Amino acid sequence: MSPSTITFRARSYFSKEVKVSPEALSALIDVQLKLPSHVTLVVTRGLEEISPCFRILHRVRRRLGALLFCFLYPKRKNEVPQIFGSNGHDVCGDHIDIDVLVDGRRITLLPLGVFTPLTLLRKRHKQYQKELALVYSELEKGGFTIHRNETEAAQIHCDFERHQ
Repeated sequence: MSPSTITFRARSYFSKEVKVSPEALSALIDVQLKLPSHVTLVVTRGLEEISPCFRILHRVRRRLGALLFCFLYPKRKNEVPQIFGSNGHDVCGDHIDIDVLVDGRRITLLPLGVFTPLTLLRKRHKQYQKELALVYSELEKGGFTIHRNETEAAQIHCDFERHQ
């Protein structure tokens, strides 16, 4: 994989493709070019245009997930809207999730998805601290804002900020 390559891999049950705005894509390419050749960005989620039928199923799935999350982590209930909300994925292609490959291997910070305990997430984050800090820094320099919630940030959910 060349350093200017960005891979797209849909991670949604309701979408088989990743849609990103042209402006966000251009900014991502610029970010990728600034990263070392052994670090590759993989865009896993962008705009999700869901049919009305699937939209209902998607809401039910998110609500069930939120209930399970509250059951497992009662002290983290305040995070539910941030983790289980659409986070802009239903608005436009400027809201994206990114995976990172290091030497062709995916960094997996959330092996249990959003249900990964924070202790495990932090342990895994520490393992790849150097590479992740570089990716976060370059994304922010490139006009992206990383989500403030720790779980969402681990998915590298970021929003492209358009400059008027």
